[in-house]
Amino acid sequence: MRPKGDRSARLTRKTLVLSRESMLAVATALANAPRLEVSIAASVAGDLLIALFEHAEATPISQAKILEIAENRFGMPDLRTNYLRSGQSDWLAWAAAVGSRSVNKAQRNHVLKYFKNASMMNRLISDCVRALP
Repeated sequence: MRPKGDRSARLTRKTLVLSRESMLAVATALANAPRLEVSIAASVAGDLLIALFEHAEATPISQAKILEIAENRFGMPDLRTNYLRSGQSDWLAWAAAVGSRSVNKAQRNHVLKYFKNASMMNRLISDCVRALP
């Protein structure tokens, strides 16, 4: 329950409005959680993640925090795969690689094998993530 004066986040049936500070705080809390534990319904949690990622004022770092969450529901693997296959070498791609650590090892390593060819930094991150159990 948020205080009456706090207008940083407002959830209605179809709209989620967050301030930049609230968005970054939520993304950071979710990324630092050992696994996604949200006290709200799963359907709202998925909408929240997508709303945070696609927010008009979302920065590449806040989007990277969302991609870094090791969650296999809510379309997160598909979202990460887009960045892993794009051939880019930036925070979004690196975070997507780290977020893929919860995917089936064979499937994860198959995508990371191609991801590592884009740059030396991609190779380093790919090798680290592929070494995870």
